[in-house]
Amino acid sequence: MIPLDYFVGFSALLFSIGLYGVLTKRHVLKVFISIEAMMVSANILLLSFSAYSNPFNPSGSAMVLFSWAVSTADIAIALALFLYMYKKFGSVDVTALNQLKW
Repeated sequence: MIPLDYFVGFSALLFSIGLYGVLTKRHVLKVFISIEAMMVSANILLLSFSAYSNPFNPSGSAMVLFSWAVSTADIAIALALFLYMYKKFGSVDVTALNQLKW
């Protein structure tokens, strides 16, 4: 069985990569992919802690399924925002988001 420390380390690494992408990238799709990587790292932690605390309790898996459902709704909203930005500004740059409020 793989030790829990490996899962925590992998999840921390994946979350760090996602955080770096959110803070440094200017393209909206790259920022969105980084946010999704951060959500996947949280799901990995949730499943690993659930499996190690009580392997016969499916509550961790149920929470991950709920998280995936929320992520699916997030993807639909983000794609609508990307299409609107591209139609209005001709690009999907993060700096254009400041102009959406006007």
